[in-house]
Amino acid sequence: MVFYILCGINDPFLVRISSLGSTVDNFDPAAGYTWTFLSAAGGITGFDASAFAIDSSGILNATSGGQFSIVQSGNNVAVSFSAVPEPTSFCLLAAAVLCFHTRRARRMSV
Repeated sequence: MVFYILCGINDPFLVRISSLGSTVDNFDPAAGYTWTFLSAAGGITGFDASAFAIDSSGILNATSGGQFSIVQSGNNVAVSFSAVPEPTSFCLLAAAVLCFHTRRARRMSV
């Protein structure tokens, strides 16, 4: 995976993500990933993710609706890939929330 960072006056930093002409080995679109591309020994202040734009059109792998974003973690700035939850995972979560709410409502009415 290669990251190119470009910027211009009054433009956001453009991070272009490329898989160098072939798919990225072992990339699973159902998993989350983080790739650090900048580290600062003295710390990072004033970080604003909205100052970055991402062009992921160079990724040849299927992303299945997952999203790339720029994140700061401590002294690092990274590209993060967040997978879209599978429908079954979302349904299980929704069912658990519904059961919890129903149980709570029953307790309150007694």
